[in-house]
Amino acid sequence: MKSQYDVVILGAGHNGLVAASYLGRAGLSVLLLEKNNYIGGATTSQKVFPDYDAQLSRYSYLVSLFPEKIIRDLGLSLELRRRATGSFTPYLNHGQHDGLLLSNVDEETSRQSMLELTGNKTEFEQMKAFYNLSRVFAEKVWDTMLEPLIAKGELRRRFDADDVSREAWRSLVEEPLGFAIERYLQNDLVRGLVFTDAKIGVLTHPHDSSFLQNRCFIYHLVGNKTGEWKVPVGGMGAVAGELEQAARNAGAEILTNVDLRALSLTGKGRTVEFYKDGEQQTVEARYLLVNFGRNVLAKYIGQLYQPDATDEGSVFKINMLLRRLPKLKAKRYQSDQAWCGTFHSDEGYEQMNVSYDQARSGRLPNKTPCEVYCHTLTDDSILAPELREKGFHTMTLFGLDAPWNLFVRDNRTMRKHAEKKFVESINQWLDEPLEDCLAVARDGSLCIESKSPVDIEDALGMFQGNIFQNAPTFPFAQRKEQVGTWPQCRDEGAGHSEENVDRSTPKGFASSSPVFLDMPDANPNDVASIDAIIAATYDGISGAAGEQRDWDRERSLFYPGARLIPTAKPGANDGLSPQMLDVDGFIARVEPYFAENGFFEKEIARRTEQFGHIAHVWSTYESRHNADDPEPFMRGINTIQLFYDGNRWWIVNIYWQQESAEDPIPVKYL
Repeated sequence: MKSQYDVVILGAGHNGLVAASYLGRAGLSVLLLEKNNYIGGATTSQKVFPDYDAQLSRYSYLVSLFPEKIIRDLGLSLELRRRATGSFTPYLNHGQHDGLLLSNVDEETSRQSMLELTGNKTEFEQMKAFYNLSRVFAEKVWDTMLEPLIAKGELRRRFDADDVSREAWRSLVEEPLGFAIERYLQNDLVRGLVFTDAKIGVLTHPHDSSFLQNRCFIYHLVGNKTGEWKVPVGGMGAVAGELEQAARNAGAEILTNVDLRALSLTGKGRTVEFYKDGEQQTVEARYLLVNFGRNVLAKYIGQLYQPDATDEGSVFKINMLLRRLPKLKAKRYQSDQAWCGTFHSDEGYEQMNVSYDQARSGRLPNKTPCEVYCHTLTDDSILAPELREKGFHTMTLFGLDAPWNLFVRDNRTMRKHAEKKFVESINQWLDEPLEDCLAVARDGSLCIESKSPVDIEDALGMFQGNIFQNAPTFPFAQRKEQVGTWPQCRDEGAGHSEENVDRSTPKGFASSSPVFLDMPDANPNDVASIDAIIAATYDGISGAAGEQRDWDRERSLFYPGARLIPTAKPGANDGLSPQMLDVDGFIARVEPYFAENGFFEKEIARRTEQFGHIAHVWSTYESRHNADDPEPFMRGINTIQLFYDGNRWWIVNIYWQQESAEDPIPVKYL
């Protein structure tokens, strides 16, 4: 090992291996450091059950987001095999068990199965029309995934070609995904089946005003312009193995069992201190690439990590080794047809709204939505020959609406409880208990392993078990300073979402004061006092119809993770409820309105209370379409929480309600 390298890469997950391969081939000296005793991060195969020679893909398990260009560029020898069945969703109809089977190889089978479920031919055609939106989106977006970010407006113009393209943009970017699902589809089971791709790994719902569901859905449906998730022959370990070989062939040095101790990012170079085999080592590099999350990076550079509320992971993973495939209560299809694809359970549209509400309230849902996948029906090479001969299979269950906060207080107890609930969800569709089909270890235990978000965070460093590392972002620049930069949370690798790592190159984080990534600088005059920051807040959102607001100015006023919380009715027949938005969620909500309507808001009264570094302001406002309108069209109250860090004021939250006949503004607030 040398003392100096052109590039040091921290973390030997698949993104780190891809980077090492390209940089080595470009003639740079590369050192890749990995804390574990194996290569691949989440894209790894392991002998999970020691008594059996079966290499399970422990975390990630299917491949879609690995660009074919990278496979070609690096000369990787990978076979990605199509599953004969796309999905199977069992259901109960008038006391009879049946199932919706969507085939990857026979459209007529899918059409007939949909007809049996719905009693009409329209729903299948509507489902095809809905999925065509994501295909149109993928065609226009996928190639940009290996390029610097482009402006939202520039990407939007690419969708002006025809009505379908404009509809794709509107449905996936400009409105909560639930609107499109409800426009196109009528059957609850079909709606739920479609929406699962918007929930995998995150806690969200169809009409989430943060658009988290849209962003998650996009990444599950755009891979290589088809969105199809394929089976890596040989398991995910085969993917990691090919990438490791490519990196080594390119000249990269790889060290495992590394205990990283410190990073120095000052000056022109980068210094990395670590222990290897009990000896302290120090290396310098021109460039440092980080292949793990910002939460982990923050610990090494003394930076305050401020996650967003949408960054929380929501996943429950179960790995299983079975002696035989379970038999189904639904007899229309063979068991191997059903288990070959993604097997959905308790994922009806309305049922998942209920499970989301229960998870948000701090409890495991009564009915736990989940999906199961059997690798060995498509590729049995991960099993030893004797296991294949005996009919053994592997299965992976992926549970939804299982957020990190449910497990953090007593992970062991809650993990056991959740495992039982998810297995019960599958058992309701089986002619025999799943437990009776599991392989048995020498000590008499069943071959089943569960991983909660807490376990995933402990093993892989992913913040609160989030398989995306943090909330996925739209595939375009949200702010002007991001245009032309490389995205920091995008997966150019192989895993089924499980390895969406941060690959930012940190610069200038040597300050002992909190430093926030991607925060636009504030105008000092805007944040010098409570008066100033509140005035700037109102001024920033005011303007004539179509006038472009300075959103970077608006963003600069808010503390990272801040919330803007309108009190509104989600639907015409609903009561008032808080709508939780981050700053970008608020911007996405109001931009379409501001494009067509003038909006001028000003403060007319204020009550302020302050203690130490915190303040609470009741700010009464009036809203007009034109600045000189004699009367406002709306009034209300903003309740604003603020924080002073010793140098400037920050807005922590704004929570508001508009005046109504039922709730007139009290005199004391005027």
